[in-house]
Amino acid sequence: MFYLQNINSDSNDNDWVYTLHSYDLTKRIETKLLNESICSYIIHENWIFFSTVDTKKLYRVNFDGTEKQLINEGDPWLTVSLQIFDNHLFFGWDEAIVKIGFDGVFKQSWCAYPYSLLGYNQEMYYINSRSLNLEKIVTADDKALPDSTTIIENEVVSFTICRNILYYSTIDEKIYKVDLSGTHQEFISNGYAPIVTGDYLFYFSTDNNMIHIPIS
Repeated sequence: MFYLQNINSDSNDNDWVYTLHSYDLTKRIETKLLNESICSYIIHENWIFFSTVDTKKLYRVNFDGTEKQLINEGDPWLTVSLQIFDNHLFFGWDEAIVKIGFDGVFKQSWCAYPYSLLGYNQEMYYINSRSLNLEKIVTADDKALPDSTTIIENEVVSFTICRNILYYSTIDEKIYKVDLSGTHQEFISNGYAPIVTGDYLFYFSTDNNMIHIPIS
């Protein structure tokens, strides 16, 4: 399992200072993979694609943090929420969702004010950075402004989806689960940054300890 960890969560000046870690679920061993401030990452095939806060560039490395390769150079993009569809990279930047090739060449963008992106079942979900609502893009294609629908109005700051269930945390550090239409909401626990791996939901408690609970 891979995850980002805030190295100084008590300071407002270090909100973007995250490092990338791996966690062996069998041996229960945590390993810090990259000594950099990571903005976003995604796993694809045998690579970890990630963007950095300091250089605002895209890279990829293998699973042990070696063989680092530059994907994008020269563009001042602070890329968040990397996603991969149809051999292209998608990410949020400023007021847009951007699509580029693995060679870093720009392909397309849509105005959507994204804070976090997640692709699931050929659909794109994201947190609107202005409202903190969780929204789903209904149609995009070549349109400058995609059609979207609001799933959750609850100041969402992070989320994940597994087995058609959406898990999300709010700005007041509470974790809930709902179905993909946003109904049948159920409170799970106080905490933040939910991640589903296998049959377990992992998240950080309000005192920054990693917790895991079984999911049905």
